[in-house]
Formats: sequence, structure tokens, C-alpha cells
Amino acid sequence: MVQKDLMQGIEVECRSGNTATPDMTWSSWITPARDEQNVDFDLSSLPDGRYMQYRLRYRKFDRFVSRVDVTYQPKNQVPVISNVSVNSNDVLKGTTTITLDAADVDLDNMDLELAFSDDGGISFKPFVSDVRARTSDKSKEKEKEKDKDQDRDKDKVEAKQPSKSESKAESSKKAEAYASTEKFSYALDTKKVAEGDKIMRLKVSDRPSAGALDMRSAVAFRAVTIDNTPPVIDDLVVVKNNAGRLDIELTGHDALSSLVDAILRWHNRSDIEGFALQAKGATLNDTRHAVFVGKDLTIPADCKTLTVELYDKGGNMSSKTVHIP
Repeated sequence: MVQKDLMQGIEVECRSGNTATPDMTWSSWITPARDEQNVDFDLSSLPDGRYMQYRLRYRKFDRFVSRVDVTYQPKNQVPVISNVSVNSNDVLKGTTTITLDAADVDLDNMDLELAFSDDGGISFKPFVSDVRARTSDKSKEKEKEKDKDQDRDKDKVEAKQPSKSESKAESSKKAEAYASTEKFSYALDTKKVAEGDKIMRLKVSDRPSAGALDMRSAVAFRAVTIDNTPPVIDDLVVVKNNAGRLDIELTGHDALSSLVDAILRWHNRSDIEGFALQAKGATLNDTRHAVFVGKDLTIPADCKTLTVELYDKGGNMSSKTVHIP
């Protein structure tokens, strides 16, 4: 910083490099820009480097420099996303709680934006934004102060115990962990999202602390299906074979997600667990049309009707009840 009235007599030049002694790898000398008040110099135009060197050129010899101050603001770091609760190819229905962890080495306050794409990721429509794990930096400081107060109270009680310093060190580690990592949670009401295959974008940014111009963000993508519609039972055939047992065949489909299970339940026989029908002729991986069968099923005594339940990957269920022939 140079006092304004001395600016006409002194020229400032700077250069940067990664060696303690300047060599050929260092940048050329540049004249940094002055701010609007002509008091401070902006060094942002300097190339990245571990070391900086400055020199002053005197155009008037009646000038005297007693002190030079160099200040800097660390580069804003990008947050890191981990432990996203939703996996690619998941089917979401009803109210689904989405959780994730986000870390920021700058200890910035962060927010979460959730968006969906219907066109394979070409464009995204924000669904919710400004989801916070904490309300403000001030609230975090209050939490830290609360932790410190608790540590001080604990120290008063355990003043004579030798593990006091270890306890305080452990408390400090916990405080830092709390400061650098946030746990986000959002209850997504999928009924407010159009059904179908989507690309879900989870974006965490440090905008609350860094501001809109300097914010950094991390993004995670998940291919998901929104499905709140039950599967369709197209046909259910129940016949009694020559041995007096039942043969069952169910045909069904789902428009959005694969079929995963068909369960037979006997009416008025809660003591008998449901029986899983078998997929006919194929596995159920990503199968939206399937046939399920059951052969030679013994009919429980006093049972006149049965119900078959058909489930899709999202947990949606359709059922059909028929009389036993």
C-alpha cells in the first residue's frame, strides 16, 4: 500500500515464481493495477507461484518508504460431495429422503440445489434451491462457543485428572470436523415431479459464504426414475389341476420401472406366509413385462379366495382377488 499523495513519485513492479531465488522460470516484471482510490495495488494479475518479489522505482527522490504491507486472500476451494443416498438407476416414489455429505476446506457455509432433466442432461429445471445444513456462519460460531463452554465446565470438574489436555484436543478435533463437513437432508415429494426417467443433479455451492461472484460448486448426477403408478395386472388365471392343487399364472406390466415380485396370499389365513410366484422363462432384470407362475399349490383348509400382489421396483403394488375354483 502506498499513500495517495506519494503515488506520483513511486512506481511498483512485481513478479512471481516457484523457487526461493529468482531464476529464468520466474514471470516477467509487471506493474499491478491500482484500485479506484489509487491506494492499494491489485496483484491478481500475477501468475500463480509460491514466491513473490516486488521492487519500487523512485521517479522523485524526495520520497521515503518506511513499510510495505502485502496481504492476500486464499483462493476459494471447491466443495466435495460424498455419501449420496441415491444411486443411479434407483426408482423413487412417494416422499424420499435424500441425504449427502459435503466438505469445504475453507469452512464455508454451503447450500444444496436439486434439479431434474427430462432430456438426458441437456437442460435442467431446478426443483429446490438454498437447502441448508446450517442457517448461517453465526449459528455455527454459536455452536462452537457452546462446545467450548461445555469443555470449560468439564475441565472445572476434571481439573485434577491427567487426561484433561487429551480431552480438550479431542473436542477441538470434533469442532473442526463439524466446521468442515455438512450433512444435507431433503425430503423429496416425488409426486411434485413428473413421472419418468430423469437425470437428477445435486449441486452444492459455497455461495452463502463466498457470494455469487466467487462461489465454487460441486455436482453429482444420478439417473433415476420417478414412478408413483402401480403396475398393471393384465391377466390372472387360477385353475385346479388333476391332483386337486392350484396352478396360477399372472401376466403383468409396468410403464416406468421393472417388475420385481408377485406374492400369493390366502384369505383368512394370516398364519400362512405369502408365497412368491416364480418368473416364467426369464429373470426380472429391467423387465417391464413378465409372467409369474405357481404350480401344484396346496389349498389351505377353509380358504375360498386368494389374492395376488404385483410389485414394481419402486415398491408400487397392484393386487387382484379371485375365488378358488
